[in-house]
Amino acid sequence: MFQVRLEKQYHLGDLEEFENLFRQFFQPLVLFANKFIYDLDLAENIVQDVFMNIWMNREQIDFKGNLKTYLYTSVKNRAINSVKHSKIEREYKEKVRIVESDFNTPETEFDLQEMEKDINKVIQNLPDKCRLIFLMSRNDHLTYAEIAEILGISIKTVENQMGKALKALRTRLSELSYASFY
Repeated sequence: MFQVRLEKQYHLGDLEEFENLFRQFFQPLVLFANKFIYDLDLAENIVQDVFMNIWMNREQIDFKGNLKTYLYTSVKNRAINSVKHSKIEREYKEKVRIVESDFNTPETEFDLQEMEKDINKVIQNLPDKCRLIFLMSRNDHLTYAEIAEILGISIKTVENQMGKALKALRTRLSELSYASFY
């Protein structure tokens, strides 16, 4: 069986060698990712994103260590981030469901309008790059990989900027009377 070179001289620009790397590691990495997220489709997407990121950034990436370790570490980090994101999303949806069940009073409607104004103010006060990434994710419903490709930045940068935006929102909303919502 053909073994892809995993040492320093690996040529990321060689499409045939990259395809061999993909074929060799795709299934094992999917199974590895699935140990964190228990969703084979999502695990496949995560592994594909890792390979896409490597291919898109092949000229900038300089492997000083073992490429196999890099692949497994990248997949693990993305899987863990996916789990965190899913948990936050589930919690948010549950809170929205609870809030929506209390929508019947004019007072509640007013409070929600005020909260929306506060959220928009926090978003507008984010640094330009952070705000752009947040809005691309939330308003345009783009994936982190899509945002990274469009802006010509790494997915890790997108993840970091989204983390900063969400932290700013949580911090500001907890300072106000909306702590029970978040």
